[in-house]
Amino acid sequence: MAAHGRRHGIDPQQGVVSGLTGLTLPRYAQISNPGGLCDVNTQAEGRTEAISVQDFDARRRAGWSHVLLDVRECNEVELCALDGALHIPMSSVPARQAELPVDTPLVVMCHHGMRSMMVMRFLQASGFSNVLNLEGGIDAWAREVDASIGRY
Repeated sequence: MAAHGRRHGIDPQQGVVSGLTGLTLPRYAQISNPGGLCDVNTQAEGRTEAISVQDFDARRRAGWSHVLLDVRECNEVELCALDGALHIPMSSVPARQAELPVDTPLVVMCHHGMRSMMVMRFLQASGFSNVLNLEGGIDAWAREVDASIGRY
């Protein structure tokens, strides 16, 4: 798993995210952290924070009103994307919070779920109480729900 994470600029042993976004987890302040995106507690605070791809798919099929926020980089979205997603790259979320709903469930998605979890925590710390992380990201969606999406 560590080798897979490192390929995408994530070193799980050090908790450092680099390459794709230039961001770090809170305990490593030496790398750029635009808008304070990662200056949040990374521990769960007893609230429901995740939704499985199966549950998300079932809810979407049932007509669930929500916004899907895709925080991947533009080049990743060009490879594969889910219809109807709002695309705001992770590093742009702090400056574009006003575009996000506060009264509709907001499901945050990335490639595997790590960046989206950091964005979810940032938004929660910013007062959003309607945020869920899509577990496993678009990769889990492609593996478990719709193989036509493709994987990278």
